[in-house]
Amino acid sequence: MKNIIFLFFLSLSVLTFSQNYTIKGTIEDFPGSKIYLADFYGDQNNIIDSTQTNESGEFEFIFSQNTAVGLYRLIFGNNNFIDLIFNKENIKFTTKNTLPNDNMKIISSIENLLYYDYLFKRNLYQYKLDLLQPLINYYPKTDSFYVLVKTKYNSTQHEFNDYVNGLTQNNPNTFMSKFAAFDNPPLIDPELSPLEQKIFLQSHFFDNIDFTDTALLRSNFISTKIISYLSLYQNQRFTKEQLEDSFMQAVDTIMAKASVNTIIYEFVIDYLISGFEKFDFFRVITHIAENTEVDKLCVKTENTSELENRIEILKNLAIGKQAPEIKTTDLPGNEINLYELDFDNTLILFWASWCPHCKKILSEIKQIYDKQDDKTLEIIAISIDTSKTELTNYLLEGDYNWINICDFIGWDSQPAKDYGIYATPTMLLLDRNKKIIAKPGSAYELEKEIFD
Repeated sequence: MKNIIFLFFLSLSVLTFSQNYTIKGTIEDFPGSKIYLADFYGDQNNIIDSTQTNESGEFEFIFSQNTAVGLYRLIFGNNNFIDLIFNKENIKFTTKNTLPNDNMKIISSIENLLYYDYLFKRNLYQYKLDLLQPLINYYPKTDSFYVLVKTKYNSTQHEFNDYVNGLTQNNPNTFMSKFAAFDNPPLIDPELSPLEQKIFLQSHFFDNIDFTDTALLRSNFISTKIISYLSLYQNQRFTKEQLEDSFMQAVDTIMAKASVNTIIYEFVIDYLISGFEKFDFFRVITHIAENTEVDKLCVKTENTSELENRIEILKNLAIGKQAPEIKTTDLPGNEINLYELDFDNTLILFWASWCPHCKKILSEIKQIYDKQDDKTLEIIAISIDTSKTELTNYLLEGDYNWINICDFIGWDSQPAKDYGIYATPTMLLLDRNKKIIAKPGSAYELEKEIFD
């Protein structure tokens, strides 16, 4: 009898721990078509599964007991997607192939009922404030209607704040409550001028935000919040230099707030560097590198050494530093030694024949290179191509007769590693002594550096 009871509880335990969960969906007007399931790590999506809808547009994904709690994305049709929170519960919904988020109906799932209700209320809240704020800015303050508008603005803020507080208090174990608390905007005085409001938000944007919860990395919540904060430091009238100065103030705040948790701090640093690299904001990247103290973090993660290496490379590539040595052979087989080149300036250009932006900038750089009266500029063009045929044909077609280097192993080439290259095109301009004097983001900036 004891053995029977033991086997019963053992089988019950196995069933419990092997429990699966399902995402069941119906997408109208989307029969017999592919749908992909992706997870999140910050702003990055990784496809983890796929399936096919049936003739009625129905489909199903299965999650195991061990599937991480977080935000997941369903991708389908013509760049359509919907996001769902998974937190150890079955999910069922219907939507349409056209405007899927607007037509979303959650049938079962506490998390996603809360999530989509929150998104609706959040958008409505912001819409109301956007309508009321101009009236407060421009309506005569002596008029009784002004008082009504201001009162409505404040009550709208407090009603939404009460809603978020109630949501988090009544649903403490949900992933959605983490998001709502993280997303909840600070209350603001509507009578402040637009500039005063921006300054206030710059100081109080992160007041109620908890950067210690690493579960938030399994969503795009942190990266979205960072983008929103950076937007407070943008100004269309700023020059690139002024904009970089402004962003440096922003990243100082972001880095300080994120430093309370090693894993989040490492993610934030990597996210900021990668983002500013896309826009060639090298002064901001150098500022981040010089103010990142990975070595002082109390906990080391599996990503720490990689980040430390990246930061060290960025520090060594700052304006005023000596460029790393390049000793190799060019495509014809000639020995190349960067420090033996005798020119007033040397441009190191990382590019690839398959990169659309590279093709445009190479053509523009060639015009600068060819119009030199005296050859004072030499170019070392380091390709990260892997196909010798494609690269050779492209160089011949464009008549690019500067120093061309490629070892056909892509991003793993030694120069790409030494110079910390994560994107193409990337340019570094050196003086006669091979000191880095500029990191132009365009041919126009390169020409200004050389001829101005």
